[in-house]
Formats: sequence, C-alpha cells, structure tokens
Amino acid sequence: MARLNGKDSLLLVQPSDNALGAEGFLIGDQTEHTHSYERELTDEQTKFGRILGPGQLSESLDVTFYGSTDDPGQAAVLEAIKKGKQLKVWEVKSTLIKTVSTIHCLLSLMLNRLKNQHLQMGF
Repeated sequence: MARLNGKDSLLLVQPSDNALGAEGFLIGDQTEHTHSYERELTDEQTKFGRILGPGQLSESLDVTFYGSTDDPGQAAVLEAIKKGKQLKVWEVKSTLIKTVSTIHCLLSLMLNRLKNQHLQMGF
C-alpha cells in the first residue's frame, strides 16, 4: 500500500472507551502528521554466545495543528494526553471524504427529484 502525503490525508480520532459505533472526530486545522514504528533489539550474552532477538515495538504519531478551543478532535487528543488514555486514530484519504460528500449530495438531489416526480404523478 502506498504511503499518503500529508496533504492527501486527514486524521480522525476517537477515545478508545467510546461506545462501539460512536462517531470519530476530525482533528481541525491540521497542518501535518507523521506516523512511525520502531523496534528495539534484545541483545543477551550467554555462556554459549550472544543471543539477538526482537524487542519491544513502539509506535509514534506526531500531529501538528493550529489550536482551537472548540474543536472536538483536538479536545479528544488533548484529553487522551492529559489523562493517559488510549486513542483510536484513522488516516483517511481526503479525496475519499470529498467523494463521500459528493455522493451524499447526489443522492439527496436524486431523492428530491423522485419526490417531485411522485407528487406530480399524484402519488
């Protein structure tokens, strides 16, 4: 899977203790973000030689945004940091958000036309 450029994607967040199916929040006024993994290497010396193995995996997410006191996405991030809570994060293609929005508009337009046709036909 190809990596997205920061300008091509947005982050959605949700506190991990939210109910299943609850809406996520878009972090408003995002300017950039990076996501990375890092794994330590376990290095143990034994009587029979050196043993190397995989260590602990760390994940890092850096997000930059202009601060807003009334943005629910930013509030969710800050609350998770302050309270030490886990946060679910989704990286979403911004073109996908535009496509869904366009589809929603087209469906609304089609439904309105169907209603008007039914009214004209006497249904």
